[in-house]
Amino acid sequence: MVADVFPDWAATVQEHVGAATTPGRRVWAYIEANVDPFASSEQAVATALARVVDPSVLRGPMKEFHAQLQVPLRDALTALGEPEVASMAEIIDALVVQAARSDGERILCSGGQLPREQVLARLRRLIGGYLALD
Repeated sequence: MVADVFPDWAATVQEHVGAATTPGRRVWAYIEANVDPFASSEQAVATALARVVDPSVLRGPMKEFHAQLQVPLRDALTALGEPEVASMAEIIDALVVQAARSDGERILCSGGQLPREQVLARLRRLIGGYLALD
């Protein structure tokens, strides 16, 4: 899972962020790219793995992946002028996870699709002004 899925996920995030034109839009592109995996079959596999594999086995690879994944977010936050880049990056990731899980975990367990637009609308209401999105 770590070797196969995570590099693709990171490449997708990098591609989305790289295509955005302003620091705020780069942060938003990061958010959008990270909401999508919650509706994927890989997320279901990751959730199952987390339930059966000793957490200490996954801790190192997950920490490394998380650090790699956050590079474009931290760069965008720096360009945005954020004075607390590391803290804000963690908060943004936590918001994405929570917004996706608030409906997504229940829906994914029943085989449905994550309501992507609803999740993104919630996140945009929370941080759209901060990112100066239209």
